[in-house]
Amino acid sequence: MRKSGLIALALAVGLSPAVRGATAPPPLTIGTATGSNFIPFSSYTGTDVNGQQVQTTAYEQIYSAALFSGPVEIQAISFFQTFNTAATGLVPGQYSFSFYTTRTGVGLLQACQTCNLTGPAQPFFTGSLPAATSSSNGSPLELTITGNTGGGLVSYDPSAGNLLLYVVALGQPFTPSSALGTIYGGLDSQNNSPVMSRAYFVNGLTAGTDNDALVTQFSFAAPAAVPEPPAWALMAGGLAGAGALVRRRLNRSASRSRG
Repeated sequence: MRKSGLIALALAVGLSPAVRGATAPPPLTIGTATGSNFIPFSSYTGTDVNGQQVQTTAYEQIYSAALFSGPVEIQAISFFQTFNTAATGLVPGQYSFSFYTTRTGVGLLQACQTCNLTGPAQPFFTGSLPAATSSSNGSPLELTITGNTGGGLVSYDPSAGNLLLYVVALGQPFTPSSALGTIYGGLDSQNNSPVMSRAYFVNGLTAGTDNDALVTQFSFAAPAAVPEPPAWALMAGGLAGAGALVRRRLNRSASRSRG
């Protein structure tokens, strides 16, 4: 093999880093179930507008940044149903999910839908709710939303502020009070949570804020693979070799020109 070929091979090895296999952080469940809430996935008994049996529900929930150990890539979120297992229905309609990073504190959301949405939105999911599932071993009903917009992942850095989930449900059928708890079931919530709070808006007529927020489980994607430390040394050696080769060729060219 010619000398130049050996150098190219050495550079290829030196510039090809080995990577450390990255694993996803374990799921993070926020909240302890002490009750259940029907908003936003099981509708609400607010007054319909102009006799139309259709509702638009907006829901905002804030999570304390202190619960996250560091930057994460959110891949899916899940909600559970252990308190009201007799009725497991979820109201149909088109739902959109987005995340925001906010400096607003837990318990300080306003009863003003747009006032709480600060900073750029990160779209997460748009479409109909997936079917809620319950495993055969008797675990509670689980509603899991997997990201399908914006690359399917949401980047969140807790050092920048608290995490805000924003859900908008369009075209929900009007829900009579008789259906709550008999057809449509509430999802687990923590009453008076110290680490979560919510704001909800129905048809622009009903609004409220409190700390009775939905128990939420976050699932994360694995971080990007990181080169092993020895690989960085190989890369440095490869770059040094490439620099030496270029200098040698330049010197040869200069010598020929003078000769």
